[in-house]
Amino acid sequence: MKELSTKQKHLSYKLIATLVGSILFFSALFWLAGNFEGHGVAKNNESADIYELVYFSVVSITTLGYGDFTPIGISRLFASLEAIFGILFIGYSISQVLSLRQSTLVEYSVNYGIHEAYNQCIEYLIDAKESIGDKRREIQNSIIPEKISFIYNRSNPFYSSTKALRITNGYSSHLVNIGKIDELVKHVERAAHHVEELAGFSRKYLNLLQSKNIDWKQDRTFSILLTVCDQVDYFVDQFIEKTSYASRPYKGGGMYRGVVKSITNDIREKCRKS
Repeated sequence: MKELSTKQKHLSYKLIATLVGSILFFSALFWLAGNFEGHGVAKNNESADIYELVYFSVVSITTLGYGDFTPIGISRLFASLEAIFGILFIGYSISQVLSLRQSTLVEYSVNYGIHEAYNQCIEYLIDAKESIGDKRREIQNSIIPEKISFIYNRSNPFYSSTKALRITNGYSSHLVNIGKIDELVKHVERAAHHVEELAGFSRKYLNLLQSKNIDWKQDRTFSILLTVCDQVDYFVDQFIEKTSYASRPYKGGGMYRGVVKSITNDIREKCRKS
């Protein structure tokens, strides 16, 4: 709305300046014509002074034509041109106002769609995080996952994390390419919070699997986990610098980059030891 107000002000200043400039321009033409006998603007057979010419110019450009002043000679041509200009100016002004409103509505619609799309990315991250959280709680309630779930792809506990991170990184990169990422810094910060928690939940889940001696060490799981780490690191390297997390401590501890990198490095180490 602030941007709309600024554009409206600029358009208003432009139209007012054009109108005032045109009135003064034609007033000057009437004054110049008045220097030649039989070509000025008269009232009761007397030549109009400069102030009266400005008034006559206003009446002409608005096509009111009160008839109290009479153009003579070439001033008739100037008055006709000014009247035509006034009609065209009104049409132009209306078209500019409508165009501004339409372009603003289109821009608002586009921006709304961008915000909603990023909110959806954040929802994917939250769902993936909660999915891992639920699997941790299942183990804590003695519901042990079967080995086969770590062999397959879509049924793998970490698959949704990979999907959510790829979608978020892909859309964030798209926003960088179209120059919109700076307008969604708060959204990126929200996403960063959930990316960190997603990585942290994954590490906690791995620790629980290891403590319970659950056989999760499968090639498919290694591949997915390494992809998760790569995607998390990509998010940190590409987008955190645009947020306040680039310069202030995260959750009252270390810097965001260091906190998240330590988690991904730990997950990679677990995969290598396996």
